[in-house]
Amino acid sequence: MTKQNTNLARRLLKVIADDILPLTTIGVGKGDKVFGAAVLSGGANELVMASTNREHSGGCPLWHGEMAAIADYFALPSRPAAGECVFVSTHEPCPMCASALAWSGFGEVYYLFDYADTAKVFNIPHDENILHELFSPCIELRRDNKFFKMTPISELIGNDNELQKLRAELENRYRVLSDEYQRRKDLTSIPLK
Repeated sequence: MTKQNTNLARRLLKVIADDILPLTTIGVGKGDKVFGAAVLSGGANELVMASTNREHSGGCPLWHGEMAAIADYFALPSRPAAGECVFVSTHEPCPMCASALAWSGFGEVYYLFDYADTAKVFNIPHDENILHELFSPCIELRRDNKFFKMTPISELIGNDNELQKLRAELENRYRVLSDEYQRRKDLTSIPLK
């Protein structure tokens, strides 16, 4: 564990807590899922923009948090090059979002919760189901490929107690939002599989 990794993990967790989570809280209130993302530049020091899932409020099941962030990023009138930015996602990107990240040119991708967390902790098993049903026997994405390197933030956190505590706090906050989403999803007009 290097000091650089610890500082990056701290910054990414702060962006999730301060910039993505508030948007996701509003989105869940509209019936959207708990997934969000942000783009950072300047070695992850500067927030370019943050977005959240808009599947329900946007009226399209393709508006995952990452897809919304990519679209919002490319809609900016002025933006740093994607290859010079860091992309951070609250959850491990699904196959569709990972493909969109590859097409978009983001070379460095980080995420907080993996597929297993998403399925077991947040009761949203869709990513694992898609991988199994469409791509079996391959049941995981290649995290280090010619398009990007995707790193779980937990690898940056390592044994740092302060950062583990911040991650646990975020997990609890997302668990509350996920529970609210689960209660509300029957009220939405978009079918959930």
